Amino acid sequence: MFVALLPLSMHATGVTLETGQLIIHVLPPLLTALIIAHERPTGWRSTSAVALLTLAALVKPTISVPFLWLILFLPGTVKPFLLVLFGYIGLSLFATSFQEGNLLSLINSWLTQSVMDPLVSDGGSAHLHSLLASLGLQQWNLPASFLVLVALGIWTYHYRREDFWLLLGVTGIVARLWSYHLIYDNLLIVFSEVALYRIVKQRKLADSTGIVAAVLLTLTLLLMLPPTRLFLFWPAFFRAAEVFVWLGVLVFLISQAMKSSSAAAGLSAPSVPLFATESSGPQNE
Repeated sequence: MFVALLPLSMHATGVTLETGQLIIHVLPPLLTALIIAHERPTGWRSTSAVALLTLAALVKPTISVPFLWLILFLPGTVKPFLLVLFGYIGLSLFATSFQEGNLLSLINSWLTQSVMDPLVSDGGSAHLHSLLASLGLQQWNLPASFLVLVALGIWTYHYRREDFWLLLGVTGIVARLWSYHLIYDNLLIVFSEVALYRIVKQRKLADSTGIVAAVLLTLTLLLMLPPTRLFLFWPAFFRAAEVFVWLGVLVFLISQAMKSSSAAAGLSAPSVPLFATESSGPQNE
């Protein structure tokens, strides 16, 4: 019940309903597709379900694109990724037929407008483009987002066998920070909150890892509960607090994945020395 109430308690949900944004329509099919993919779909029915649900979530690429790494790299999910890829290309070509210009020119126009849009520096947002805009480096928006996306892909591939919610939590934070978002897209943080909650439940109270997870979960909740008017009244303070806490959660979840991977590698290591040889009996001094 605690987990179920998380998205309902967030101010981002209220702002989404008030402004008519898409994230509450995007996250349910996206999460469903990822859960099915995590269960390693084998038949065409489950594979098609993953592809169709992911295509529905791609109606807002700035939210869903970072999660495509999970569709690609989770074990046994290459087929759904290919269906998503060709399906999205087909839908894009179909949509282009109703507009002036070809697909490449429309994509170029979209990217150019998104890079130079003055809204990226608006108060209430906390993302990579906002940082670059404050430094006068808007022209680097697209390359910077691309590098972050590639880095996430490399990390996801390396830790693809770790806990599913750890992967979701890291991807959710990166998806919130990698491109232009406003306060309604804070719903992406709910994945990391679930990951933290699971760590707290799995650890003992005296465990330092559980304590750190509990503190980070409390801080994220405190940022999500205040009404939106406070964010508008102190935009710089809350924006800095969001970035500080989210990056802290990101580092913590990444460290947990690294520890889990190292522990698994240690368990699978040989129990004898690497260069051990069979003994031929006692040797004379």
